[in-house]
Amino acid sequence: MLPRLLLVIIFVISFFSFCEAEVNDEIKFISIEKHLKDRDIATTITSKGGHSEECINFNIKNLKNDTLYILIEPGRRIVSYDSTYQDILILKTFKITLAPLASIIISGYGFCCQSTNRSPNAGAKFNIGFMSPKTWIRLAKFIDKNNFPTDAIQHAVWVLSDDHPISSIHNEKPEVIHELKKLVADIKKLELPWYSLTFANDTSRLFSNRPDKLWGKIDYVVKNTAVISINVRKSNGTVVKTLLKQTAKGPGSYTFNINLSVLNWSKGNYSIYVIEEYSNINTKKSFTL
Repeated sequence: MLPRLLLVIIFVISFFSFCEAEVNDEIKFISIEKHLKDRDIATTITSKGGHSEECINFNIKNLKNDTLYILIEPGRRIVSYDSTYQDILILKTFKITLAPLASIIISGYGFCCQSTNRSPNAGAKFNIGFMSPKTWIRLAKFIDKNNFPTDAIQHAVWVLSDDHPISSIHNEKPEVIHELKKLVADIKKLELPWYSLTFANDTSRLFSNRPDKLWGKIDYVVKNTAVISINVRKSNGTVVKTLLKQTAKGPGSYTFNINLSVLNWSKGNYSIYVIEEYSNINTKKSFTL
């Protein structure tokens, strides 16, 4: 059994640790923008080079003789002084406790929100910008609380900022990004697409807007043994690609995985048909390029 004095010491330490935690929980972190307006701090914001993840440096100096509690909010749009460079949307919460007259450099986590502009060079300067629309903030807070692949995050941002299609949010493991696509579809008030698109690389700009491949899967059921064909047609009915030639299938459920090259296809609406017995439509899935 522990001596009584030792038990008392442990209780006192635990009590004060609990109280300290309670105090920290009650600390009010104030927006970096308000601290700047109140002239509590001086801030320089520069690019680390690039347009995604930890791509921004915040150099912050406390001008007061008091400790400051500074908040950098997800959903804040950092604005480039050079209009040809991309603005950056902050997607992670940062809470900074800064001692009197102290300075700190921290990396902000953000993504480009102007797909047609250039990626900022290292050292490019930004101002504190402003808070984005509520829909953007909703996306930013969701990303702040979850882990998604970098490329999927970037395309999710562009869906809101540049009106890219939801289908541009892609990963070879669709289940990894399902909740992200679902949220974006809800924000846009659009149906969640069954497919996704990847885009060709373009050395002259960040986003080529040239669909390269279409990814997805089509489920269909065969009730009786039948000959099955799968093809892609334009909206006028013209067959542009045969994915499965006439193949006998017994009764059962089937999944056809799609990895379809669409580079240089004309813009417009297309459909993938599962044809049973040469002329009967078993299943139809539509997509847009």
